[in-house]
Amino acid sequence: MQSIQIAYRFRIEGLQFREIDFFDTTPEFKNILLRQVDEKNYRYELLIRKNIYSTSEMQLRAIFNESSLEAEKFKYIFSVAADVKLFDFECIGYYHNDQLVSLNSVFSSGIRLTISATATVTAGEPSVTALKEKMKLKYDIPSIQMFYDAATIIEPVGRFISLYTLLLHKFEDNQKAVDEAILSIDSTVGQFKSPFSKGYETVFSKHRNELSHKREGTNILETHNEIKLNVDRFEAIVKKLIINEP
Repeated sequence: MQSIQIAYRFRIEGLQFREIDFFDTTPEFKNILLRQVDEKNYRYELLIRKNIYSTSEMQLRAIFNESSLEAEKFKYIFSVAADVKLFDFECIGYYHNDQLVSLNSVFSSGIRLTISATATVTAGEPSVTALKEKMKLKYDIPSIQMFYDAATIIEPVGRFISLYTLLLHKFEDNQKAVDEAILSIDSTVGQFKSPFSKGYETVFSKHRNELSHKREGTNILETHNEIKLNVDRFEAIVKKLIINEP
């Protein structure tokens, strides 16, 4: 039996962690260690401890698959608990006796395991104790996953559409319900007279409709620019509506 650490790398901008062992959070994260590898460029490694009984490809595939499931769940829970977004989260191989065995040399087929993630900080540094306590709570993983998969799309218009689609799914494809929900979070959001009904629509529904439907006098390039200005604010609202934090 040998002990190895499956390794994932990613980046966190603006929020500094040193080294955190999550053995005392929940059994799901008991084998996970987070460490900083490049302070200047905010690079980190996530290490998952595993015992292996063979270095055959079949055995390693099973271990890597298991680790990737653990890493994926950790990514979403950690994102909520630390209030960050992760990008470029990628499996790079495993450490044995402090030596990195690259992923390409592990599998003859060149399998590449990645987890979408780059890190954009949205809050100040939390204490490690508070972070661990938040990670022990019970979360709605599907909702967290749907939100962060949409929120980590880099291109702003694509991110906006993905986030708005989440709200349509949550509120049964009912734009009126979506707008009411948005206004329940931020009553100051701008509203505009709808050209196709007697009612009003929020600026976010207006942008979505200008992209999805032909509207007289609409300049798509202007709509794109307005979305780029508003997408971060919209993301914050969607986060409150989608993620049910304990």
